[in-house]
Amino acid sequence: MNRSAILLAPLIGIGNASAVDVLVFSKTSGFRHSSITDGIALINRLATAHGFEADFSEEASDFTDANLAQYDAVIFLSTTGDILNGAEEDAFERYMQAGGGWVGVHAAADTEYDWPWYNGLLGGAHFQNHPSQQTATINVEDNTHPATAHLSATWTRRDEWYNYRANPRTNVTVLLTLDESTYNGGSMGADHPIAWYHEYDGGRAFYTGLGHTSASFTEPEFEQHLLGGILYAAGSSTGEPTRHTNLLVPAGSTWAFWDRGEDLGTAWRAREFDDRVWPSGPSKLGNGDGNEVTPVNIGPSDDRHPTIYFRHRFSIGELPELITSMSIRLLRDDGGVVYLNGTEIGRSNLEAGPVSYGSFAENSVGNANENTFFAIDASDFAEHLRVGENVLAVEIHQSGSGSSDLGFDLSLEIESVIPPKVRIEENGEQFVISWPEVYTTAYGAVLQRSETLRPGAAVWESAPGTPTASEGILTQLISPTEGESYFRLLYQFPPP
Repeated sequence: MNRSAILLAPLIGIGNASAVDVLVFSKTSGFRHSSITDGIALINRLATAHGFEADFSEEASDFTDANLAQYDAVIFLSTTGDILNGAEEDAFERYMQAGGGWVGVHAAADTEYDWPWYNGLLGGAHFQNHPSQQTATINVEDNTHPATAHLSATWTRRDEWYNYRANPRTNVTVLLTLDESTYNGGSMGADHPIAWYHEYDGGRAFYTGLGHTSASFTEPEFEQHLLGGILYAAGSSTGEPTRHTNLLVPAGSTWAFWDRGEDLGTAWRAREFDDRVWPSGPSKLGNGDGNEVTPVNIGPSDDRHPTIYFRHRFSIGELPELITSMSIRLLRDDGGVVYLNGTEIGRSNLEAGPVSYGSFAENSVGNANENTFFAIDASDFAEHLRVGENVLAVEIHQSGSGSSDLGFDLSLEIESVIPPKVRIEENGEQFVISWPEVYTTAYGAVLQRSETLRPGAAVWESAPGTPTASEGILTQLISPTEGESYFRLLYQFPPP
């Protein structure tokens, strides 16, 4: 069974947000590189070609918690000197600690000498000096990283080659080193790192010492080098769409429960059911194992209640557009059925078919399995999530009337990807619709057309023409027809 998620893109506009958002910061309080303009132009081209969004700024006031939170990575494009005040530095530190990404280009190493945390971000390698611009040979130490995977063992090019105050090798993973025997003025010896990456204080950091010259930003090898660093820092180094995981209900949550030995029928499963009189407590809930946080009444030892009922309310402020999976981890001693807003979304250790208060689990659970979380794939039922209040209802069934114990806990998690940016442009008398190719290869995205969006009247058919691929982008030419036309990308999870 495939689930479909839809992104509407009217012919007259542009679709939704990109998979990656980056902030390019190029403020300088020291030497200003004329190549900054070329770097901005390149990042603009990369954003267009690879389906991400780039904002450009030289305002330090943009370094606030709220503003930085919208970006997957921040790029210091040949910044120099003292560019942030104390509050702005603190905000950037918190951004990285929350899982953010940073890319430093060339003179980013000539920045913020009096900020110890930033020195650590650089791997300890602030700028020392440099000789005149000249051609040198670079040795590729690691070609498994997206910033170097396209390179051969050596790379010869012209640039301004920095010497650093310290060798960062013990703090980072070095990608590129300079062969000082191939140029004049190197002072770091046989081990002269010039590009590296590392995880730092909760985030991802990538630095390249390349990029002084304007010509750098039109070199295909350098373009790919920088793109790989950006994707790594943004958490999208595989080239796949950026994935997000949301833990909607963590294990150990508080649950209302009904343990009176009464058959509640089916009404208790509904989202609207009034459970305000039910007792409640944090999980693990149960009786007889000795590690319960909240005890429940399971009945006399020779006549156990066959079923105990549990309910938990949780709220969702905004639903992701493209939910790729929904998973349950269920601790159930002995068997259980899970409902989301009144619809069954999974069961474990219970036979298929109708379940009643008197139904028993298929097998008795013992030993380590009494505290095992069993995985249930509920992806086909993600459409039952709603903005606002949601309710999980769970019934835990004993394996028999003489069962010795009962236990329950649960977590619920979804994974999503951000929809791609769909570009729609005029090309003479035709229109060009384009989107990142990976959304088709990974998620079966296909372009469809309808003449109306009216509910119940829309008829979606494959859009005329065949998309062509170039540099990771799929492009489809559309000829206008009389009247209005609407287009959408249709996704399938799992992909076909």
